[in-house]
Amino acid sequence: MGDFVIPKPENGAIIQSFHAAHPRVFHVLGNHDMDEGYSKDSVAKALGMPAFYYSSDLDTIKLIVLDGNDPGGPTKQGIYDSFIGPRQQSWLINELEMAEKPVLIVSHQPIAGIYPIVNSEEIQSILSRFSSKILLAINGHAHVDQHIEVGGVNYVHINSASYYWVGEKLEHESLSPEIHENHPSLKFTCPYLDPLFALLTVDPKSRKISIHGRKTEWIGPSPLELGYAILSESEQKIYLQPQISKRKI
Repeated sequence: MGDFVIPKPENGAIIQSFHAAHPRVFHVLGNHDMDEGYSKDSVAKALGMPAFYYSSDLDTIKLIVLDGNDPGGPTKQGIYDSFIGPRQQSWLINELEMAEKPVLIVSHQPIAGIYPIVNSEEIQSILSRFSSKILLAINGHAHVDQHIEVGGVNYVHINSASYYWVGEKLEHESLSPEIHENHPSLKFTCPYLDPLFALLTVDPKSRKISIHGRKTEWIGPSPLELGYAILSESEQKIYLQPQISKRKI
């Protein structure tokens, strides 16, 4: 669901290994995939994506992959675009109108919940019009563990595999000096002890979703212990955890 890899030559083996491990592979454009000056075109080509946003028939369900990196939004989250523009919206409406199977929506940036795209309510409105067709909308990006229902559509944030970003003001070292020397950005994170992942099972007939996640621990202090204050303390205790919760939706 995005932020998979910057497509520089030394990362080619990561892409090849991932593709070799799965009979069918689907990528989503994350904002950090374009770091170090790479364009959306170069990332999509390196990952073998058919387009920046696309749909695919998965036998019993329809997959719709969105691109939350459209330019032209009213504001930006930091230095990155976080927007789904008019052309993509028209395409999305057409795809949902034509859908004859239950739909799974996948994006990098959230459409609802914590840290959503800047025109989140506009996209939520579109999806709610077709809520009877939509099984679930899942996203990455925010590195939190959250499930929210808006307008008849269930949205789930799938947590990061490895860390939560707390930024330069909360710089600290949770790992060995050698690791921090080789990977300077890690001092701006709260890393997880074990990598997180989840298995998502869909029953299209009953329209039930099962998410079997994984829980681990913080290495070093948690964001709450560091005084991180983007969210309220109660929200941080619920959503800002090193886990992907088990859920039945």
